[in-house]
Amino acid sequence: MGVLRRRSCAPLLLAAIVGTGTLASGGCSGSEATGPITGPLGGYHNLYFNGMRYGLFVPPSYTPSRKYALILYLHGSTDTTTWDFEWYHDPVQSRDPLFVLTPRSLNPGLGWGASWDPWLSADLQNTLDLLSSTLRDFSIDTTRLYLTGTSMGGFGTFNVLSKRPGVFAAAYGVCGGGATTTAAQMAQTPLWIFHGSADPVVPVQYSRDIYYAIQQAGGAQVRYTEYPGVGHNAWDYTPREKTLQRWFLAQRKGVVHGTPDGVLGLQATVTGARVTLTWSAPADTASTDHAVWFYRVYRDGTLLAEVEDPGYADAAPPSGARAYIVASVNYFFKESARSAPVRATIP
Repeated sequence: MGVLRRRSCAPLLLAAIVGTGTLASGGCSGSEATGPITGPLGGYHNLYFNGMRYGLFVPPSYTPSRKYALILYLHGSTDTTTWDFEWYHDPVQSRDPLFVLTPRSLNPGLGWGASWDPWLSADLQNTLDLLSSTLRDFSIDTTRLYLTGTSMGGFGTFNVLSKRPGVFAAAYGVCGGGATTTAAQMAQTPLWIFHGSADPVVPVQYSRDIYYAIQQAGGAQVRYTEYPGVGHNAWDYTPREKTLQRWFLAQRKGVVHGTPDGVLGLQATVTGARVTLTWSAPADTASTDHAVWFYRVYRDGTLLAEVEDPGYADAAPPSGARAYIVASVNYFFKESARSAPVRATIP
């Protein structure tokens, strides 16, 4: 059976942020009631909050006796269809049942605002109030709140991270952008950024700049993936990232993680002007902190590439003597001890 949605004047959990992103009570919402969810509680529902339409997916196995993760998704400028995401189906729901909250903005281009704005847009403020209400109405694990968005929603993702730092356990933004001056705030949330190099709508430099700014601000929990030759449809490529969902849902606030073991048997083979690196995965990759997410390849002390499988080909290294080092990185951005260098002389 359905449950009555409590939307009347009540404290909002997200109305104030204190400390390092803990949730605090705020003022009175003045929100309108939506009435009950009709029919079975589990599944996808179209609802309204303060006049804003939104989707809510409730795990079919929902019971108030346990806590559930929640994903907040911010859509693009005109793509408001959210009724059939992969998160609603197995293996996600059988392995890790979770809620998905999908607000709709009818303000193309400006709906979720941007991090260079000093204020929250009306739709984004409404969304954060909606999130507070959802946390109050259901048994949600507030250490496992996740955020993602595409295009306009990518801008919105960076906007939320800059104005509500530390609230979400992890986020990923697709072909978005924002203010590099907010990098220190965004660095408080583990983040994966995606963009197509040939995007004609949102310049790829926006994502590059945010990535580098977060690193320069001391952020060690950020990754950037750029798709060569891809236009304004990087969201067609992110589902092909075989580790994305595992990384995303593995994050949990307040947990301290160890480092993985280093790689084994690094070797370099020179063929003409090409250097092929081979190595083996660490012996222990089964435990949580030892599972390898990707490998970092360094040449002469500078990061050259990040690859998810052992092995890398440096197709055009500068001539002369070069030193290569490889390190393992687990799903929590923890890097192993770096390998001993292997040397290669390129003609």
